[in-house]
Amino acid sequence: MKTKLAQIIPFIILSFCIVNMSFEPIFYDPKDMDSMEALLEGSGRELAPQWGIERGLISKIRLTSAVMKELNEKGIPADAQLEATVDRISRILLGQKIMLFIYGFLIFLSVTSFLALYYKAWFYTYLNRSLYLISILPVLTSLQHPLRSIPQTPVIGAISSALLFVLAILLIYMFFMISKVYKNKADRFGVFQTAQNGEEKEFQSASSSKISWVPMLFHFGGIMSAGIILGNLIYIPIFLLQKHYSFEFGILLIILLFFMMFFYIRNYFRMGKNEELTSTGNITLSVSYLQFRVIRNTIFIVFAVFGVTLFVVLLFMILSINTWVLDFASSKGF
Repeated sequence: MKTKLAQIIPFIILSFCIVNMSFEPIFYDPKDMDSMEALLEGSGRELAPQWGIERGLISKIRLTSAVMKELNEKGIPADAQLEATVDRISRILLGQKIMLFIYGFLIFLSVTSFLALYYKAWFYTYLNRSLYLISILPVLTSLQHPLRSIPQTPVIGAISSALLFVLAILLIYMFFMISKVYKNKADRFGVFQTAQNGEEKEFQSASSSKISWVPMLFHFGGIMSAGIILGNLIYIPIFLLQKHYSFEFGILLIILLFFMMFFYIRNYFRMGKNEELTSTGNITLSVSYLQFRVIRNTIFIVFAVFGVTLFVVLLFMILSINTWVLDFASSKGF
């Protein structure tokens, strides 16, 4: 039962994301003046509460981008531009693009999670848990329209709310139960698990051993020198390129990203391929493992940035308190 449920949920999340990107069911409430004005278009008629279909996320981004382009036209006089409106639309457009990225990421993650589960890769637990955890927020966000429509349209509102609520419960349930689907049977691409465990043990043994400061200072100086050279020869030209040729730089960045993905997938395929699987199965597992590594590295970077930020803020607070104590002592004549 858990295996079938784990295999079905990625397709449910995939369909959910595609639907939200293509069109959005929305409830028009007469008490909500904004939605009713958009529905009536100033006709003055009164309509009963009802469900409707609005533009999907992709169409909304196109419409918002077109509005932004019109507002930023050079032909419009400077005093006629509403800066507050432009800023508000810019924030809306940014939020829509972030949601589009999340939906696109979930679509790709749904496919790779199912493939890792289907081929019994050792990292299937991590990928599927990431899928469940990230999907909970969009599912709960989509509950607002069905819940609000229950008093006016009880049948549709109750059914839609129940389906989304059950989906959220299933995601939470499978988050804890996904590790018990295959137990110890999932060991495909195990060479990378062995390598990862070896790296962790090596790091733990190195941290517990005696630290030599001379090699550490030597490495620190080498890193600083390499950083200065790379900054002057590579980073500054790249910064100027993206500043003056942002569109071309974006195209170049996408091409380089695809080349890097191809490089990693090829290496994962050569190192971790399983003789029991076909070439297609090994390639799909290589893609799934690439996403597994991306998620792990992203989480590590986020926590590292958070830790550094927390340390800097704490250091600043200590310095501020120290300055305040010195000023207070000098004012009292100590």
